[in-house]
Amino acid sequence: MSNFRYAARLMALLALALLLKGCIGTATVVGAAAGSLAVHATQRNNNMDRAEAGDAAAQAKVGTSYCCAGPGYSAQKATEWLCRSARQEYAPAFYELGRIYIGDVTRIPHPGLYITAEVTAKKNLPLSLMWLKLAADAGIKKAARKIKALEWNNRESPVLFERASDRADQLKKTWKSQPCTYDAVFA
Repeated sequence: MSNFRYAARLMALLALALLLKGCIGTATVVGAAAGSLAVHATQRNNNMDRAEAGDAAAQAKVGTSYCCAGPGYSAQKATEWLCRSARQEYAPAFYELGRIYIGDVTRIPHPGLYITAEVTAKKNLPLSLMWLKLAADAGIKKAARKIKALEWNNRESPVLFERASDRADQLKKTWKSQPCTYDAVFA
């Protein structure tokens, strides 16, 4: 492929990623590269037995396999598995839940992959910050960066962000009893 065509595709994919930022909704993948999303189904299938047996890392992998786009996409199933993992204090699951509850579940697709999506993002900033702060406290560096990015993105209304952050700190004290699964949070 020529450099121009590659650059044009890359720019189109970056624009799409920006448009879909914060997307939790239905997604349809078309084109020759659609089969690459079979990785999600393979990841799910390869980890399901261990996840059902209670392995926190496997539960997180199954949860992320349901997240975003691909075969069997389901925000509900993604959060159910991630919550099981998080309840066992598995820090990567904290981070993924923080992303889901802020509506940030998009991943940059591979070149040649075309995605159409219905944007139906739902957000809960205090709960998202709670999960991200738990992840940051557990040493997940990208969680701390995500919190700073959220603060920057909310710089127009710092009082609202500060209130959400304070609420997140309160929620952290009883995090194991907080609503976790998608339908519990967005009933």
